[in-house]
Amino acid sequence: MVYDDRDKFIKDNIPFIIKTIVGVTKRYVEVENSEELGIALEAFNDLLDTYDEEKGNFYSYAKVVIKNKLIDHIRKQARVTVVSIEEYHAIKEDSDNEAIVRQELMRYKEILKGYGISYELLASHKPVHKHTKNIILELALIIVKNKQMVQHLKEKKRLPITQINKDYGASVRFIKSHKHTIVAIILAYEYNIQCVIDYLGYER
Repeated sequence: MVYDDRDKFIKDNIPFIIKTIVGVTKRYVEVENSEELGIALEAFNDLLDTYDEEKGNFYSYAKVVIKNKLIDHIRKQARVTVVSIEEYHAIKEDSDNEAIVRQELMRYKEILKGYGISYELLASHKPVHKHTKNIILELALIIVKNKQMVQHLKEKKRLPITQINKDYGASVRFIKSHKHTIVAIILAYEYNIQCVIDYLGYER
């Protein structure tokens, strides 16, 4: 796309860009000190050169491009991976806090049971590839910040898959394939299962 005043067009669309960022991160954007804003602005600027009408409505397309760039950034920043609860327990067996950890994991087991999830089920559905683990973790952490989605999960005992697909761009197939792991991570944060949170290494 060609604009007489490209900078002005970008400046005029900053509210749209910020709204898109908030839709992904679920947090306030500090305009003067936001890495996400820089990434989103770069994506918006680049798409002005690549967009054509065949790609559909400009703002719908821009929203998808910006979201994808931000999610890629989040994935690259991920420094931890998802592991099975059994693996975590094995790591902690020699810890001085073993009794506390064991008690927390027993409580966690009961919470998961209410959602039809067992440690055995999580182990059997554990993602193999590190890249996939990181995507699952970051998606779950984003959902945790969405109070409406968490409330839906707690009331319906299932993820709002269609809404997650719409809001965050994760494919329905991907969500369904990893729903048990995603739910388990969300519940760990929602019910403050500290040993799991400590291992994942990402405070809410």
